[in-house]
Amino acid sequence: LPTELERHIFILAADSAQRAFSFLVVAQRVHSCMERLLYQKVVLSDEVTASCFLLSMRLQSPHHSEGVVQSLCVKGDVLSSTAADILLLCRSTQNLALWITPSDLAGEPNPLLHSLNVLLQNSLLLSISHIFDHTPLISLSTVLVFNRLTNLEILNDWVMWNSMVGLEHLQQLTHL
Repeated sequence: LPTELERHIFILAADSAQRAFSFLVVAQRVHSCMERLLYQKVVLSDEVTASCFLLSMRLQSPHHSEGVVQSLCVKGDVLSSTAADILLLCRSTQNLALWITPSDLAGEPNPLLHSLNVLLQNSLLLSISHIFDHTPLISLSTVLVFNRLTNLEILNDWVMWNSMVGLEHLQQLTHL
C-alpha cells in the first residue's frame, strides 16, 4: 500500500482522540500524521490536565511544540503560571482561547502578559478582566500581541463601554 494512501486511511479511521492515540504505535510512518491530528486542537480545562500537557510538551524535543498545536483553549482553574508556560511553548499556535480565573497571582502582575507578547497568532478569544487583574489600567495597544491580531473576541462586555482600553489603536484588527 502506498504511504500516502495508508496515512489517509488512518486519518479517516481516527474518529476520536483515543483512537488516534492508539494509532501512534502502529508504525513510525503513521506516527507524525497522527501526532499532528492529536495536537491540531487542544483544550485544557483544569490545572491537572494543563500540567500534564505542559510536562508532555517539555519531554519532547525543543522544536516539537513549534507549530504542532494549531488551536489552543485554556480555560477553567488553570493557574496563570502554568498557562504562561504553555503559551511560551506553543507560541506559534494560530488560534488561542484564554479564559481562566487566575488564582496564583497574590497581588503580583500576571505572568500571562509576558507570554502573550511572544505569541505569533492572529486570532484571540479572551477574558480581559482576568488577564489584567492586578495590573494598572493600560491600553491594549501597549501589549505587542494585540497589535498583531486580526481577530479578537472579548468575553467581557464592559470592555466595549470603556474607551480607555485602546481598541481604536489596534490597526491590524479586522474582526472584533
